[in-house]
Amino acid sequence: MTWEPAANTMRERFRTLVAVPESLKVQYDNRSTAVDSAGVEVEDPTNETWIRLAIREATGSQVDMGAASKRYRTVGVMIAQILAPFGSGDGDTRNLADLIKAAFLMVTVSGVTFRVPRLDAVGRDKNWWLSNVNCPFYYDALS
Repeated sequence: MTWEPAANTMRERFRTLVAVPESLKVQYDNRSTAVDSAGVEVEDPTNETWIRLAIREATGSQVDMGAASKRYRTVGVMIAQILAPFGSGDGDTRNLADLIKAAFLMVTVSGVTFRVPRLDAVGRDKNWWLSNVNCPFYYDALS
């Protein structure tokens, strides 16, 4: 597994199990605008909950070696940053965080293994209340 297929696996699972069912707007890495659940670019939301999805590879190492091949492991975190209008309470944010957790809790999808997601309340940023759902993952490559 390499970086791009792993990232595509994560984005597609998020889109299928979270963004589409919840009709969420999502801003993906290196995109200037958010997209709606159909993948169409939209104006940045101003008064509705939306998501920034980031994938961060943190470290890589050789985890075993054999006569025929070597296994290299990449470890990282997928961060679903929930942006809710400030003053709207945290109930919807926590319900959305629970949905994300359920989609990525201890599951392996197309070679990407997820561990236990964690919710971090970041706090206020201007007109938004931010909460991060951190989904740790790893995947292996053979050579």
